Amino acid sequence: PALCVAAMASAERLSALEERLQGLVDRLVRAEHRIFGEAGAPGGSPPVAISVDAGVGRRVDAPSEAPEFDDNVRRVRDDVVAKRVHGAEFRIVRDSYYHTPLSTRAGILGCGEKHLCKTLVMENTEWREPAPGAADGGDARYYARYYAVIVQYAAKLQPLDLARQLRHLGGNRHSLKSFKFQLAPDDVSARLTGFDHNGVAPYGLATDLPVVIARDAMALHPPFMWFGGGHELVKLRVPIEQIRRTLNPIEALCSVPREGGDDDDDDF
Repeated sequence: PALCVAAMASAERLSALEERLQGLVDRLVRAEHRIFGEAGAPGGSPPVAISVDAGVGRRVDAPSEAPEFDDNVRRVRDDVVAKRVHGAEFRIVRDSYYHTPLSTRAGILGCGEKHLCKTLVMENTEWREPAPGAADGGDARYYARYYAVIVQYAAKLQPLDLARQLRHLGGNRHSLKSFKFQLAPDDVSARLTGFDHNGVAPYGLATDLPVVIARDAMALHPPFMWFGGGHELVKLRVPIEQIRRTLNPIEALCSVPREGGDDDDDDF
């Protein structure tokens, strides 16, 4: 009798687990439709993968709880599709994601810590607008006021190295004193990118910002990186060869490995 009772209890637990997993699948499908639309990618465009971080027995928080979730993520997705980015994957994470250590976040996304990247809006506070009619000498890309800079969480951006690299790549047309980089205020970043903190993506930007990527990030193996996907609960994975092809980034020696401490954006 005891064996029968145990078997019945196990069967009930299994049935409850199956029901819970089916509910998770149904919720994911509804989330996909809500975020990315029910129609697939246009004919001939590469597919965009969507997945959810959820372990057995763990609650999936998210999409419907974020009021501006749909439009921002859809804008990123539309740009990814328009640029024909192959191998892209969106991952919906739980709302506890940013309350966990970097190593845990890497485990959630199934990668090494070095593959986790962020997009910062950096402002050159010494930038001066060229006089009307003045030729820029072809260096506008290397002497702009704002840049979208992608750097690894496991690394630290070096503003002076960024300045030196842009000056060099621009043909040394400006003195080093013409470059001084600082993190743009949150409201400026939101206006230029169209995204809020922790959701900034290099795709679907609201304005046409030059993109700079730290060279160490571009040398990652396996060759891919994760960064924001338009919302703090959405992450986007893109192969490096596709990043290079579709974003045409400036690759700069502008970061060093981070030694301890946190990974706060204020510390670059």
